[in-house]
Amino acid sequence: METNINWKSLFHFDLDKSEKKNLFVITAIGFILRLIYVLETQSSPFIQHPFSDSEIYANWALDLIDFGGWFGAETFFMSPAYPYILGIVFLIFGKNFIVIRLIQVIVSTLNIILIYFIGRNLHSKNAGYLSAVIASVYSIFIFYSGAILSETFQVFIISFLILVLTNDWKKFNYSAWFAVGITTGLAAVFRANILIFPLLILLWFAWKYIKSKTEFAKKGIVGISAGIVLIIAPVTLNNYLASGDFVPLTSNGGINFYIGNNENAVGVFVTPQQFDYYNDMSGKKYAEQQMGIELSPSEASNYWYEKSVDYLTSNPVDATKLFLKKLILFWGEGENAQSSIMDDKYFAENYSSILQLPLVNFILISIFSLIGITLNWNRKPNHSLIILLLFAYIFATVLFFVNGRFRLGITPLLIVFASIGIINLYNIFRESTFDRIKIPVIIVLAFMVSYYFIIDKPKFTDYDAYLKLGDIAYNEGEYKKAVENYKRSLFYNENYQAYMNLGNSYAMLKDYRQAVAAFNLAINRNDNYALTHFNLGFAYTQMGNLELASKEYQKAIDIDPQFADAYRNMGIVMYISERYEEAIYYYEKFLQFAMDEEIKSSVRQDISTLKKLIEGADIRNN
Repeated sequence: METNINWKSLFHFDLDKSEKKNLFVITAIGFILRLIYVLETQSSPFIQHPFSDSEIYANWALDLIDFGGWFGAETFFMSPAYPYILGIVFLIFGKNFIVIRLIQVIVSTLNIILIYFIGRNLHSKNAGYLSAVIASVYSIFIFYSGAILSETFQVFIISFLILVLTNDWKKFNYSAWFAVGITTGLAAVFRANILIFPLLILLWFAWKYIKSKTEFAKKGIVGISAGIVLIIAPVTLNNYLASGDFVPLTSNGGINFYIGNNENAVGVFVTPQQFDYYNDMSGKKYAEQQMGIELSPSEASNYWYEKSVDYLTSNPVDATKLFLKKLILFWGEGENAQSSIMDDKYFAENYSSILQLPLVNFILISIFSLIGITLNWNRKPNHSLIILLLFAYIFATVLFFVNGRFRLGITPLLIVFASIGIINLYNIFRESTFDRIKIPVIIVLAFMVSYYFIIDKPKFTDYDAYLKLGDIAYNEGEYKKAVENYKRSLFYNENYQAYMNLGNSYAMLKDYRQAVAAFNLAINRNDNYALTHFNLGFAYTQMGNLELASKEYQKAIDIDPQFADAYRNMGIVMYISERYEEAIYYYEKFLQFAMDEEIKSSVRQDISTLKKLIEGADIRNN
């Protein structure tokens, strides 16, 4: 296989003096905006105390450092590239988010340069400049450069892939296709939805090779396949060593597909209500309960895929409407973040003066990119792979659910097409060739009418922001402040989780009556959450109502038969009630499921004491 690529020739990196000067100014502006944003938001509670995916990534990175297991320890639930980068940064610099955020500022700034070259290669130098300017002042790029999330790295890699594909791919040798495979594989270990693109290319190459045995198709098949396998094989091997299960990348595909495709789906992320999603994010425990057997990660994922497919095939009309709605939402102005904490508008309102500036937003890119795509998509045959990447990426996103993070990877290409659209419109008005814009105008108007007047757009509140602020205050021992924030959260959404956390805060303040009231309100909204029943049982125990406490502990056990602490507390209640044999039973059940050896040792001593008490009672009775 050829391995040498003339990168300068391939990417046309030759720049004249004025080009270098202009590009330097544009990237400097982008760098300054990103740097100021990162510095001004560094003290934000949501940076210092990451939330949702950011929290998962940070904890994952810390686990890699604290417990090792960098390879073969567990099946990857989420894409592993970012937490491993984060782990390396933490290992070198300590757990300080400022370092990874500054690295992301640099990566995001370099991405402006890549987008310039994409625009220049696809259209013209002016398109390159305009694309770079938009990328420089695009609010979402700035926002994600400071987020503890993988998007900045993924966008950079996909920009590099796009740049490769702007060249005449019909002249690619093995090594050029190998570069395509390597880049696609790297993008996939940040988010797997990119893989539908090389799959389509390989199918087309296979058809071409079967049909005519062309050397061109052979180069593409071998090069792309080798590159992708080289990157993804270690991830697949890790998953197999961890569980003996064939999971090519991650095990979260099934639950994510279900979230976007079920009878209650609205096109964006909505937390599943039938189980405790935040403690069972893959839905594996729930699937096992429903199936009555232990499932491997791939089997659990397939369970959710099958549920979704059953819904889609049984309701083809509703499924089609849902798909079209997601397609429209993809192009809409809303970021549809899973949480306001991950939304640029929330940070603009509360933490960032930079994001309050009149920066470029997505709807501007969306409208002009639709015009640019319509006017230029078939103008250069050697750019057909660019169009294939665009539509494959959009399809892969819409297939699941729409989220600003998920569409971010293809945004560099949308920015370039938006720039091309603006330049085309300028030339059309200058030359008065208005017939050319009939179809683009119809498409844009149809989209805008559909988005703003027809489809129901999801509404997001600050519920989870206050919930997280409550959690932060709780963990720092500021229980009164936690109560205040949980109540604010409940103003937006009377969710069982907020009520349960409110009850926990009252319990820490030793206001058990208020705690009981909050726990009962949580149970009224979700009776199938074991921890709420457990916490209510604890509150009753503190109030001396052992009968009600035992009922709640038993409910917790019924919901989760492996809930070790519920068995222990039930044992304590039985002990206090002098029902010693029952206490021993629950203590022994606790020992089956508990992990903490120190606590288990204490419980064994309690069992020994109880057995002596029973023996003493038997002797006295005899």
